[in-house]
Amino acid sequence: MAKRTRKPIIDIPVKMLFTEQGVSFFLKNNKKLNRFDMADNTKQYGLLINQVTPVSMQNMINIGYVSRIEISRPEFMSKRSEIMDLSKLISYSFFYRQFDEEVAHLLQTSETIKSWNRSNPSNIIDNKTRIKDSVLKPIIEQSKSRVQQIKNTIMHPVMQTISKNETMGADEKNVQIFLCEKFLNSISPFSWFVMVKFYSSFEYDDVFPKIEKILAAYIQRSSIAEYLSLVLMELNLSAEARNMRTFVDSKYQGTISYESIVFDPEKKGKLMAEMEKAQAFISVAWKIGAKTEHSIGMDKRLEVSVYNKEAEFVELKEALDKKMNSDIRHSTLVDFYRSSESNSAEIGLNYLSYLLEECEKVGIKFSSRVNEIRGGKSFITLAIQF
Repeated sequence: MAKRTRKPIIDIPVKMLFTEQGVSFFLKNNKKLNRFDMADNTKQYGLLINQVTPVSMQNMINIGYVSRIEISRPEFMSKRSEIMDLSKLISYSFFYRQFDEEVAHLLQTSETIKSWNRSNPSNIIDNKTRIKDSVLKPIIEQSKSRVQQIKNTIMHPVMQTISKNETMGADEKNVQIFLCEKFLNSISPFSWFVMVKFYSSFEYDDVFPKIEKILAAYIQRSSIAEYLSLVLMELNLSAEARNMRTFVDSKYQGTISYESIVFDPEKKGKLMAEMEKAQAFISVAWKIGAKTEHSIGMDKRLEVSVYNKEAEFVELKEALDKKMNSDIRHSTLVDFYRSSESNSAEIGLNYLSYLLEECEKVGIKFSSRVNEIRGGKSFITLAIQF
């Protein structure tokens, strides 16, 4: 795993759609939403963000404002780094939110809080309790030494396990320690307020060792973000090649070959401009589950879809089924990646098997499917479910 670096922005335009809670927030703040034609043939309201600020996007995902993020371009190779960074940002943000919710549930179902609720029926603490962050943050700031003490208590066993792991290099260990801090920092102000207020009782309740176990599980699960971004990029590159070839064949009717254009930088640049003008796009969309009364469990689901209007449904489904059912788990993803000389769809389809194996190791449900849209065309959807 490469060393993680913080980027102030991810330089790629995205369409961002919002949950009911997010829409309400923007309307209350007089922010006009735009109507977009989405890759799944729906029309929805949201914002076009020309550059992604990771901290802002992570915050909006964590508080449940974002429902879908979509990119549409004629090609992805020129933005490979940005797309992979965006994919990992969305996945990690989703993981942080799940971690925060598990911690909140653990606190609220602890014997300490049950006892408090029995003694204080008019002031109970549960998942419906709402106190503004603006009220909580000054209280937490006054107790920052206690907060740091709790963080150290939770992190220490996890960091010891990381430091003793002989299969990881120094950089990877640093990444995992960094992630420990990120997960703990993602805990909501209300949960920190509860931990500080009932600190002594929670120590007696063994609540902090239980949070430590949750943290350790999420550090293991975090590798899924890296695997998912690799799978996604290979599928993107396959869709890109098919998209460009179809456009060239349609425009030039065999008078100019696809190869003569794509391997000539100047000609390829002109082709990209023509495809942009014609809106000959391929798209990637991340769908982030949100809590609603009608979709129980969907808030624990993250989907990513690759839309390519030129991909035939039957052909793609047969290829996907074949790869998912074949036994190609004889080596690690890294081994497979290093030994492969192909940049075709086969790599992306093979990666699906490795991603499935990794999800099984860390207790995450993974699924992949090919969906058909109007006209017999298709898109691939990958989904992880807690």
